[in-house]
Amino acid sequence: MKKTMKRMLAALLAAACLPLTGVTANADVDWYWGTATNDAFDDLVPVNTYGWNGYSWGTDKKNVNFLRDPDSDRPWVISALPRENAIRFTLRSAEDTDAMLDVMEQYFPDIRASYDAQLSENIGVPRYNPGRAYGEWSLYAPDFGILADDIGRVYELTVNDDTVNKAELETGLLRELAKAHLIESFYGWGATAFYEAGEFYYDVLTGYLDTNSFYTGRENGKDVFTKYTIDWDAVQAYLDEHHPGCQVERYEYHAEREESRLYDEGTSLTRIVTPDTMTYKDKFELACELYEPFHMPVDVLFLEEASSDPLLGHNSLENKGDVTLDLELDIMDVIAANKYLVGASTLCDTAKKNADISGDGTPDTTDSLAIMKEIVGITEDFQET
Repeated sequence: MKKTMKRMLAALLAAACLPLTGVTANADVDWYWGTATNDAFDDLVPVNTYGWNGYSWGTDKKNVNFLRDPDSDRPWVISALPRENAIRFTLRSAEDTDAMLDVMEQYFPDIRASYDAQLSENIGVPRYNPGRAYGEWSLYAPDFGILADDIGRVYELTVNDDTVNKAELETGLLRELAKAHLIESFYGWGATAFYEAGEFYYDVLTGYLDTNSFYTGRENGKDVFTKYTIDWDAVQAYLDEHHPGCQVERYEYHAEREESRLYDEGTSLTRIVTPDTMTYKDKFELACELYEPFHMPVDVLFLEEASSDPLLGHNSLENKGDVTLDLELDIMDVIAANKYLVGASTLCDTAKKNADISGDGTPDTTDSLAIMKEIVGITEDFQET
């Protein structure tokens, strides 16, 4: 016991600074994170989309698609886009903006002038400028902050696809902002995502025109669509080989029967009639499977979109024991935890999560002691030896 106390005292006197293990910017984190903060992703079932990525994002984006409520008659299709060129961070205080710009200037020497040029007279923070985002880089405040408590604290940095030093840039910004005690959250490349939610809204695959415009990429900064004529004999041959029981069938469109007026009355359309045993998920995956080889559109109507308040994944400041959020594990974390426990200070959500070593939802004296034991080497990775 005396030996243990001496070790703790030595740690207190030395205020040992032990770097947290694994503090690399967003390392080895799947972008869709298993769970997400938006309930649109609750109980989702991944689907194979064979390269189809939703209307808004184009074929060159790395989407992952899901079904919500897969057991219902009309489950929703969720198409999500990882924001691989965006970093989001939250300042501890809006008053830290100037210090934040000092850090950013190390990487973007003209950032202060750019920031001043984008300032909104009414809001006092740079707003998102879509045209600026296509430049080399852009620093702005997401639109959702207008009505939120964290106005002036949440910022996003975007870079273009050609940026070659992204890993170094993310790691450097994370460490510099954290060590200066400026941030309480940090989401690196791919750790935030936009999403769309909609319906694949026919019980059979239906409504195909013989000629469709198919997205083929971008030229000179513009989307390019090429017209293709569907070879229905080739489609049927493919179905016979890979999906027996599915049949290509011609029919005439009648607005009254379809309860809509998508086409002129009597327009000749084609549908694929599927066996009764095919589930909604199977039908949707079949539509996606036919998308690229036969240039057939996937008939999804997107109804919801979150563009300015995206889903959040891994927060790089979430590290057990790091209550001060400076990427180091030392006696200051114990002091910060104890001050919070006696009501002498407050902690942000990230700091509370880091202080809650037991994971029971509430930091307590047991957690504070566990951090101390980790610092002096009584435990390893917060596990009793």
